[in-house]
Amino acid sequence: MSFGQQLDMPLGRQYNQFYEKDVYKKDKAVFHTSFRPYNSDELFDVVYPDSTFELKRVGIDTKFQKIINVVGYDDILRFDETGFVKATTIDSTEYGYAYTTARNEIRETPRKFYIAANPLLRLEMGYELVRGNLPGQKSSLNDESGIITYNMRGVELKANIGKRVSIYTAFMENQARFPFLTGIQTRVIQAAPGESKTKNFKGDGFDFASAVGYISYSPNKYFNVKLGNGKHFIGDGYRSLLLSDNSFTYPHVQFTTKFWKIKYVNIFAELQANVTSDQGFARGVDRKLANFNYLTAEITPWMELGIFEGIVWRRTTPEGNTAFDPNFLNPIIGIRAFQKNLDNKRLYGLNFRFTLPKEIILYGQLAADQLGGFSSSNLRGGIQAGVKYYEVAGVKNLNVQLEFNRTRPYTYSGVDSIINFSHYSQPLAHPLGANFNEVLLFVNYRYKRFYGEWKFSWYNQGLNVINQGAFTILNAGSNLFIPQSFFGANDNVKTLQGSKVDVLNNEMKAGFIINPKINLAIQGKLQNRFYNFENGFSLKSHIISFGMISNLFNHYYDFTLGPVRF
Repeated sequence: MSFGQQLDMPLGRQYNQFYEKDVYKKDKAVFHTSFRPYNSDELFDVVYPDSTFELKRVGIDTKFQKIINVVGYDDILRFDETGFVKATTIDSTEYGYAYTTARNEIRETPRKFYIAANPLLRLEMGYELVRGNLPGQKSSLNDESGIITYNMRGVELKANIGKRVSIYTAFMENQARFPFLTGIQTRVIQAAPGESKTKNFKGDGFDFASAVGYISYSPNKYFNVKLGNGKHFIGDGYRSLLLSDNSFTYPHVQFTTKFWKIKYVNIFAELQANVTSDQGFARGVDRKLANFNYLTAEITPWMELGIFEGIVWRRTTPEGNTAFDPNFLNPIIGIRAFQKNLDNKRLYGLNFRFTLPKEIILYGQLAADQLGGFSSSNLRGGIQAGVKYYEVAGVKNLNVQLEFNRTRPYTYSGVDSIINFSHYSQPLAHPLGANFNEVLLFVNYRYKRFYGEWKFSWYNQGLNVINQGAFTILNAGSNLFIPQSFFGANDNVKTLQGSKVDVLNNEMKAGFIINPKINLAIQGKLQNRFYNFENGFSLKSHIISFGMISNLFNHYYDFTLGPVRF
């Protein structure tokens, strides 16, 4: 996690990953967030930290005008073509103050109370053309072609009370007809990717809702506490091997301590296990607790390092009883690594970031699930390496990002189906689970309110092998929901073992920003996905869509988890 980023993710990460979230004031890092909402415990030196379409150049101190938002909706006519508020007699600057400008006179007045409401929309329609061949057959999957839609309506409310308290909440109602394989994934896990459980909508569609929110209190500039329901993300990449916003929201309390160039975050959360398990009404869904501790430091003005600890604790025993280990309350990072006989799942990691000249940032992660022999199933973990290049070759608003991810088999798995690194039947870290290689490439360009983006992704993964004659399954290590007792052979474990699948995703989109305040844009998209399985099955998906979207969310629809579950 970058020193300048916020860990809490009320609505998920921003949709577009090209825009740097850190702003430096002279030689001192200014802690703020590009995620909504504005929080009283943060410093704001930019106009729209919530806008994905305004690149903040590294190492440059920049200040712009702000708008004073009142109860009601933003007036989109007040924004100019660059996304900033047109000149008025009343503007706001840093949080907590309202500045009234009359010609050459500036008058400062403390702002005691701030409240705002904004609409959230995603009204999208498209068509998917599906072509696929089943192994050993001439039949195709042409009948799976059809209309795809996404209909989201929501509202967000935010308020700052004085300088110490912030409140945020958002409600979204959704109906969707997903692309073919995304629909399969949704039916398998009984939940939309990154969302809640679904119910049928007009036969082939899905209906689901979500609500997020928190209250934040900062008694001083060194300490903050948040209580709410949301997501978190650690890292500078598109993916995270430590903790990502891939799964559904969860209740949590978060403590943040900041001093000098060090930030320490403690998160205590309650998670749900496999929501597809039918335990009966009396038992309900198995639950678990989780600690996410993250210590980050700005070692030098150009280097930041962070240490991560993620621990999942059993809340429901296999017999259905309630369990609680008081060690869960320990806020000190690393202590649990030296304790034995604890009923938990542990993940440790390192996050790093190097800021180089010419607007180049190198970043990466190391994740360690368990250490063992080089070819043993006890050697579990992953690696991430990436680079961001802003204003390529001096071209303004032209940005490139390249990222590589790799994990060993059986990473994130637990001793049983309850204790693993997951929430709501979805991985807490990388959406693919384990046993894969992945390459991601983004190219983005913006001109005034117009923008375009090309996204290319490729991954190959080793899937389980089903022996139909003997009714057995060879666990290749990609499915973290299979317990450790089914690992199989302990030696000769290699990445990509099992039945391989290659997936290529090519996506282009272009749009026009209507309202930068909520990232509301008219957007068109073309997407091509190609799946090739080792058993002879292949599938091609071609999608064209158009819609009006509030680009505040990070939906991972560029992969499929469906085959991993088998």
